Amino acid sequence: MKLLVVGITIVYWSLFVITGLSLIAVFLYLRKKILQTKEKQKELIHKVAELEKRIAIHAEEVKPDKKNGSDLDKAKIEQTINAKLGTSSWGILKLMVENPSISNKEIARQVSLSVEGVSSSLRRMYASFEVKTSSNKRIALVMKALELSEAPLDEEDG
Repeated sequence: MKLLVVGITIVYWSLFVITGLSLIAVFLYLRKKILQTKEKQKELIHKVAELEKRIAIHAEEVKPDKKNGSDLDKAKIEQTINAKLGTSSWGILKLMVENPSISNKEIARQVSLSVEGVSSSLRRMYASFEVKTSSNKRIALVMKALELSEAPLDEEDG
């Protein structure tokens, strides 16, 4: 009988130790994932801040003589992307150059489209401008449009 009690006690303690070690392993794994996620978040926030600085610097350089997205060269952009931008898409792009964080709802109000129409135009522009990033698509689109507008014609042909 005493041997049976000792055997059961050993089994219970073994299960207790195994369960404890498993919980510790799960905790450490989840902690590592949380730290990786926080690091990735910091990285993305840093990238957004850098893009905002670049846009602000560009806005400062362009502001005195150009306003309302007029610093975009529609002909150059259309030639480079090998597609025509419709009136709605052009209006949306100009609004986003002015304010990259503008909401689809606000864009829709200003260009007299539905929110779905704005979303559809943005999807077509992402494809035309070859914006492949999964995050910060708007800023990438604005930066690409500004780059294409400023690029010399000889670069576009090559």
